[in-house]
Amino acid sequence: MASIQNPRKTYRFRVSITDPNGTLWNQFEIEEFDPPTSKIEVATHGAGNYQSKTPGQETVDTIKIKKLKDGASDTKMFNWWKATKTKGNRVDYAKTIVVEELDAAEDLSVANVLNTYYYYECFPTSYKPGAWKRTDTAVNQMEELEFSVDTWEVQ
Repeated sequence: MASIQNPRKTYRFRVSITDPNGTLWNQFEIEEFDPPTSKIEVATHGAGNYQSKTPGQETVDTIKIKKLKDGASDTKMFNWWKATKTKGNRVDYAKTIVVEELDAAEDLSVANVLNTYYYYECFPTSYKPGAWKRTDTAVNQMEELEFSVDTWEVQ
């Protein structure tokens, strides 16, 4: 059986979302990043008993993120979500999300970037601030976020 030399690990990534005031959050707060599924619709043309298919419009699903809530007061995500509803100018709320896939270096500060994914014109469409539970075990509180994406590319 053939083996894959040094396979990529799902936990080796870095996410950045910035706006004119700086980075929205610490890159290591994002615990899960579920990229969108992209599809190309198929358009069918023809007459009689022959049909030809051509690629049509591209559709991009949403990005889903689970983010740790830190110990300080943090309303940046809520404010962004609210701005999406209230600001009329897209420039005020649509941002680029960048995900860097990293190699297997032990020290993340010296890890090499394998691929960089750029998601353009993103804005939050769903926001869940996190659940509260009374429990004996220490469980981190997570925000759940969903973002609309216009288009994306990988380099």
